[in-house]
Amino acid sequence: MNLTVEPRGYQIELQPERTVMQSALAAGYWWPTVCGGNAECGACVMRVTDGVRSLRAINAMEAAMLDSLVGRYPGAQVGEVRLACQAVPTGDVSVRKPGVRLLRADDKR
Repeated sequence: MNLTVEPRGYQIELQPERTVMQSALAAGYWWPTVCGGNAECGACVMRVTDGVRSLRAINAMEAAMLDSLVGRYPGAQVGEVRLACQAVPTGDVSVRKPGVRLLRADDKR
């Protein structure tokens, strides 16, 4: 399973049973967050551009935070806006999340 992160075009291998953010961190990428993955800050919010159906259903914690972020993404369909700290992929996914960056010197683009 693979994750594509735009606008930088990063290709990240997704880890089974891990969230998008956990997979990115394990692969050496930094994902914007304030709360460290507890669905409390909304900083990790991403727009899913492909593979909405390849993400497990939104849990209660994620739904509560997403309700407060609705205005940031006008016109977004249900499931297109997700928290990277809560979204668990079951297949390939493409997202738009400015601010994600590679922590290691070897560029994996």
